[in-house]
Amino acid sequence: RYRLLAEHASDVIARVTADGRVRYVSPAIAALLGIDPVVVVGSRLQTFIHPADRDRVGARLASPGEGGAISFRMSQMDGGHVWVEASTHGLGGDDGDVVAIIRDVTRRKAAEDALAAKTIDLERSNAELEQFAYVASHDLREPLRMVANYLQLIDRKLGDGKDEDLTDFLGFAIDGAKRMDRLILDLLEFSRVGRNRPEFEPVDLAEVLYAAAQPFRDKIADGGGRLELPEAAPAVNGDRQELARLFQNLIGNAVKYVPPDRAPEVVVSVAVEPDGVVVSVADNGIGIAADHRERVFQIFQRLHSRDKYEGTGVGLAICRKIVDLHGGRIWIEANGNEGSVFRVALPSAEAQSTN
Repeated sequence: RYRLLAEHASDVIARVTADGRVRYVSPAIAALLGIDPVVVVGSRLQTFIHPADRDRVGARLASPGEGGAISFRMSQMDGGHVWVEASTHGLGGDDGDVVAIIRDVTRRKAAEDALAAKTIDLERSNAELEQFAYVASHDLREPLRMVANYLQLIDRKLGDGKDEDLTDFLGFAIDGAKRMDRLILDLLEFSRVGRNRPEFEPVDLAEVLYAAAQPFRDKIADGGGRLELPEAAPAVNGDRQELARLFQNLIGNAVKYVPPDRAPEVVVSVAVEPDGVVVSVADNGIGIAADHRERVFQIFQRLHSRDKYEGTGVGLAICRKIVDLHGGRIWIEANGNEGSVFRVALPSAEAQSTN
């Protein structure tokens, strides 16, 4: 019955001596290599293995107790080769024979190689794109500042001699140059996220949130508003500077997008989950419609005109990039009848250390 199972299995089953000589091989070897099993029996298994892999496979046959499967190439009669995956098990006899179960994984290996090549190409393309964005934005700022400076010199040179139209035209041109400089600066900041990143280390999340909120305390207090921060939070593995930028952007948005007739209320809380923490930044602002909650994380996407709320549409794109680099997730929910809640899920330091 065991022989019947072996002879009809799609995988190749072979009994091999410690020095690699084949005592038995199942008929599936014919489909795999195009070789009659009768020819294989009595031969050394290494004869049918690609020369570059023979030593590695020979070492495994000599130590069948090593766990896991081993991948290698086997030569076919037509001169080609196939990738196989084999596991070996000692038979426990005095002769040291082992059973090898060999499976054709050529298609899987080709798919893995293609995926690895695409991954390398994508990483190289992303690196080139980030380098281009960094260099282009850095080099573009100098001529743009020159344009803005000379426009301002022209404006001062003409003084009161300008008519109303010329005054407006120069004002629009100077404002446009300044806004373009702001866009380039934000693009530069976006391209810098993750560049030359230091090794992640445990970061006290409560300290990061406290530092991120500091620039906005006076504005919230002057507007009669309220700011709540957690007294304690678990540590997360990450880049302290990038995490501070992430939450500074989120708290800054919570303060900025509040109607002028409403006192800002920003509540930052931390919930401990089984595999990490979720930081929530809730506000009482103008809110974000459900169909726009994914769009706002795309670079240069704005939902409001610049004359109503300043900004370039880069801040939330930076937030998502930072969260992605930390292996987390960011999303938006409604905060009751008004405002929004930005939630950031991050792996805890303890969860990452056990993975």
